[in-house]
Amino acid sequence: MKTIKSFLALVVLLCFNANVFSQDSLAIAREYIESGLKDFAFCSCLYLSNSKDSTIIKEFVSNDGSAAGYFEVVDIDIDDAIMLDSLATKYATKYYASKYDNPLLLMKCLDFYNSAELKDSINSILNRDKEYYTEPGHLEYYYKRAMLRKENMEKAK
Repeated sequence: MKTIKSFLALVVLLCFNANVFSQDSLAIAREYIESGLKDFAFCSCLYLSNSKDSTIIKEFVSNDGSAAGYFEVVDIDIDDAIMLDSLATKYATKYYASKYDNPLLLMKCLDFYNSAELKDSINSILNRDKEYYTEPGHLEYYYKRAMLRKENMEKAK
């Protein structure tokens, strides 16, 4: 009888731990995907900024593979990329007055990065595509990528 109780306790404990791991890994993967979508959108905003001095930014960004990297590792759907680019264009082309008549490209793109509009758009993408991102193979991939990113950030400190 004592053996059966011990076995049942072990089974309950294992099931509980598996469920917690599943919930934790889902949250970590979702945060990774959200971060990647935001970073992609930020890169798009920089590239799409239109200012008299934006050629410097465009030249830098066009020679930099960050946006393409986020597009690839987060597996961004082309329609979602177009939607994020459209939203980035809205912010990138806004007029920001500068006391010294300087372009405020980074300010506009950081405002975009931190905007409720971008957050809502990303949440809509994640909620719509939840089944895709939470499939066992995909969830494991994003979880591992998130852990690798965290490890790399720790090494960089």
